[in-house]
Order: sequence, then C-alpha cells, then structure tokens
Amino acid sequence: MKSTLLVCFSLLLFAFVSSKPSIAADTEPVLDIQGEELKAGTEYIISSVFWGAGGGDVSATNKTCPDDVVGIWG
Repeated sequence: MKSTLLVCFSLLLFAFVSSKPSIAADTEPVLDIQGEELKAGTEYIISSVFWGAGGGDVSATNKTCPDDVVGIWG
C-alpha cells in the first residue's frame, strides 16, 4: 500500500513539476499599424518611426520583445 501511494505521489509530483504553464493566454497580441494581429509565419517589414525604412535600429522603450520575434539585418 505504501509503495503504491509513493509511486502515485511521485508520478503526480513529476507531472506537476515537468509541465510548462502556457503563457499564451496571458499575453496581448502584437498588432500592426492597422490594428490587425500579426500572424505567425508571415513576413513583415518593420521601419523606424524616426528614421524610416533605411535607418537606425527599431526598438520599443519600456517594452519586452516576445522570444519568438526576431530582427534580421542585412
């Protein structure tokens, strides 16, 4: 009885610790200039408000960029 309870408790603890909580429901969608949600797998052109399409890095102050948003230069 004790060994069965120990195994069940161990499996339950393992399942609880190893599961990664989803943060997708807690985040707000990223919107384009028209207010439409950005779609995964779609290419977008990002330009700076101050320097236009050809100059400067684009950065958002006091904002955290999601891990799956990347910038490509070149």
